Amino acid sequence: MRRTHCTPRPAAAHAPAAALLARRLPLRGYKRSVPAAALARALALLGAWACSLHALARRLGGPSHETLRRAFHAGRPTLARLDACLPALLRDALPARPPRRPVELAIDLHRRPFYGDRATPGLLGGKAERGTRSFWTYATAVALAPGRRWTVGLARVRSNRMPAVLRALWPQVEASGLRVRRRLLDGGFYCAGVVRWLQRRGVPLLLPVPRKGTAGGTRALYGRPPGLTEYSWRPRGGRRVTVRVAVVRRLLGRRRPRRRKVLVFAYGGLTDGQARRAGAVYRRRLGVESSYRQLGQCLGATCSKRAWWRFLLVGVGLLLRNLWVSLRYEADAAAGGPAARPTLAEFLAGLAGRLRRGYRPRRRAPTGGPPGSSGGASDAPPR
Repeated sequence: MRRTHCTPRPAAAHAPAAALLARRLPLRGYKRSVPAAALARALALLGAWACSLHALARRLGGPSHETLRRAFHAGRPTLARLDACLPALLRDALPARPPRRPVELAIDLHRRPFYGDRATPGLLGGKAERGTRSFWTYATAVALAPGRRWTVGLARVRSNRMPAVLRALWPQVEASGLRVRRRLLDGGFYCAGVVRWLQRRGVPLLLPVPRKGTAGGTRALYGRPPGLTEYSWRPRGGRRVTVRVAVVRRLLGRRRPRRRKVLVFAYGGLTDGQARRAGAVYRRRLGVESSYRQLGQCLGATCSKRAWWRFLLVGVGLLLRNLWVSLRYEADAAAGGPAARPTLAEFLAGLAGRLRRGYRPRRRAPTGGPPGSSGGASDAPPR
């Protein structure tokens, strides 16, 4: 029997994009030329085209760049308001029927480079990368379903205190309604406070251990043979922390089969068999490791020093990705299997074409025309 395929219509997800932004975000109209609905469509277009506000104004031919800038600045939301609005916005883009099976949760750090003044509020320093040491840093919690990734948590990282970041993401993950199988954390979260905070809650976790210290630090773990062991240390001014550690090996490439690399993971709530396969389990989050590619696919361009504007663009970009993933998920559910699904580029192109119809190009001054017409020169004297 020939299998039928269900081709979803991207318009089913285009309409909620601007509607969600208008409902969740505290947008206010600016005069009569730019209502709140127009600002919501402009935000969605910034993510669909991945362009700046100036490029958006030129492509639309509607309100000018200065008008749009003043409109967003006049009704700018506070960072505290965005901390509550953007996670709720991401949850609204999840499918009505989430996956029944428990999913794995990947918690990652995203560093967006900044090349301006290092004294700008909201920046976080770090290791030199992409020509700078200053970054706008965000933390995301991504649900890793088979073949799909939904962002269910978003938080700003304002300091190097990682337990505070986890405390901000945890209620967002619980509010999503997804059942979590285990947590896969980024290596930047490795510290005594995070390990102690997770051990108190007894959650299954997998966390890479960086190579630090001298012979008495974690560097000594990389010289041990593969196996399971315990590692204990006392942080400065704190209590001793003990964690289970798995030392595994994996091949670096096919051309050099003899060359091996040692990986060390701290784990909790896992069986010994799962811990020995820690390298294979952790590889499932490699799609999140390419954070610069995924986060930048629907991210509006800007060189602004305003933290609220950059945070807003990040939330809008992740919202568009959630809508696209939900569209593909619902198409597969309706077809009973893999269906013909639009790519992200097709989805964004259809979204931009639909939202662009809501703008009316402004009238431009006539530049010329045939004699006697409204755009050409006339014999009447100037007034």
